[in-house]
Amino acid sequence: MNKPVLIGLICLGVFLLFSLMRFISRKRREKREKEMMAGDRLREEALDSLLVNERARRSKMETFSAKPVEVSYNANTSDPESGGRKGKKGGSKKMLQILEISEVSERKYMLNPQKGIRIGSKNGKNNIVLTDSGVDDIQCEIMLFDGEIYTRNVGQRGSVVLYRGRQQAQVRQKAIPIRTGDVLQLGRTRLKLEIV
Repeated sequence: MNKPVLIGLICLGVFLLFSLMRFISRKRREKREKEMMAGDRLREEALDSLLVNERARRSKMETFSAKPVEVSYNANTSDPESGGRKGKKGGSKKMLQILEISEVSERKYMLNPQKGIRIGSKNGKNNIVLTDSGVDDIQCEIMLFDGEIYTRNVGQRGSVVLYRGRQQAQVRQKAIPIRTGDVLQLGRTRLKLEIV
């Protein structure tokens, strides 16, 4: 083999190896950041429950709208990518990162599905409030059951569609399991889901 060709192949191999190492390192860092965000959210919920007085605890206070952990406003909001990777199974607490993608903005939420997550257009009744006219007061619920996260449509008029890769399914009252990378569409709003 020609010496310059061999040197070129070695340089190409080193470059590819370096690029792969950078990619893996970035993905690990992103995963750590999401896990830290989920841990912080769980600690905040635990502190909030400790601070609630006994009378309010007994009256089962209604959950008000969650605050996004991140908001970005874009002129062009791109379509979310859909993957089919299955969420982790294990004894650790699961959190759900929801990226709300609307015509105007993107909002990122980190919520605990064990407490139940409601999505709809009515303020004060939902964890995530959508300003979409095609969404009912309470349109969709997400819950944790037997170690799996499920979603179901509880609205009367609006529809909920689940996209998983190239497949899609109409979400009805019977719960459907959620996987990392799934996308829920409620009206014109898309919710990209990631189990953390």
